[in-house]
Amino acid sequence: MEVCDSSSRSRLVDDLIPTILNHLAADFGQRFVATLALVSSAWLRPARRTLYASPTVSTYHACYLLSRTLSDTPDLRDRIHTLHLHPVSRTCEAGTMCACKSDHTIALGLAPIFRLPNLEAISLSCDCAIHAQRYLRSFTFPGNVREICVEGMQWHWSFQACHPVSASLCWSDTLAFRFPNLKRLKLVNLDLSIYESRAFESKSPYIESLHLERVKIIDGKLSDLARNAWGDLQDIALTVTEYSSQFDLHTILFGVAQSLRTLKYFVKEDNSQYDLSALIGEDALASCSTLRDLYLSMPFTSSILLKLGRRLTRLEVLKVYDNYELSVQDWARVISANAFPNLCELHLPIGHELRRLAEWQWSSQDTKGVRQACAARSIELQFAYLAV
Repeated sequence: MEVCDSSSRSRLVDDLIPTILNHLAADFGQRFVATLALVSSAWLRPARRTLYASPTVSTYHACYLLSRTLSDTPDLRDRIHTLHLHPVSRTCEAGTMCACKSDHTIALGLAPIFRLPNLEAISLSCDCAIHAQRYLRSFTFPGNVREICVEGMQWHWSFQACHPVSASLCWSDTLAFRFPNLKRLKLVNLDLSIYESRAFESKSPYIESLHLERVKIIDGKLSDLARNAWGDLQDIALTVTEYSSQFDLHTILFGVAQSLRTLKYFVKEDNSQYDLSALIGEDALASCSTLRDLYLSMPFTSSILLKLGRRLTRLEVLKVYDNYELSVQDWARVISANAFPNLCELHLPIGHELRRLAEWQWSSQDTKGVRQACAARSIELQFAYLAV
């Protein structure tokens, strides 16, 4: 019988620790990994590597501590690839005498963070989502950044101004020029101003994924976020609570007809004039011949649906929320007409408000036609509530 000495068993376990930590970090978050760092010295160093690959700064005191750690251990700077900068004013856990929220300490604390050399993803929230462009301009090495997320709080109190403050971002082509490799842009719950700089001819990054949720455009147009650089866009997700003509999605769609794979457009404004023709334009949407997944929450007619069904021949998933313009018989006729020939999955609305649930009761007899039409084409049929 072969005996395995304890040293080989220890090395085997030590070799597996980084893999174990990476899986745990993905499934349970950083707090769980931080707890495992206390197990033994063998776990401490791999745990620090995992934690420092994607630190989350949620207080000014944490910002101060991270800055001090980076100054004391310079090799950790190269390990940080994702930064979540979410400081919010609150009572410091170290006590009221802590100077972590003084302007001088904040400036010193942010300086080493802005100089991180290998950042690939930046997430700004809380205080850093207010005039977020100031922070985005401060990063010394923006060339490797592929993902930016700016997420405002729905209600943010400024202790300095002594009144609620909205998150905001002023996006310009000069700011976009600083991030030449930017591929994913996510903006949530903020006021957006889009400006064109005429000082010099700049080149916008070719964004592949654009996600806007509860964003109010104050100045400019949506299409100017990446002027003349929409050719690589594959994924658009828009959730609009206050629609305006500045959301000129149709302009973007005509430019991404050969690249777009997924479109999600939810309009949460109860106004019948904001139908698909007004919000997108059926010609603009029908031009997206490469579209695979389409999620819509807006009114449209059966004639528009048939037109899209003839043009969007590669569509595989269609999910419709909060649209009561079409009856279940309309859907049965569209599916029977072989619209969307490659469709694999169809989600139809059944409402989300009690008053509409009463109006939108589909009995088994009512749905028999659409169920049979979907079954004949091997389409998976489901019924969807409005996404919130």
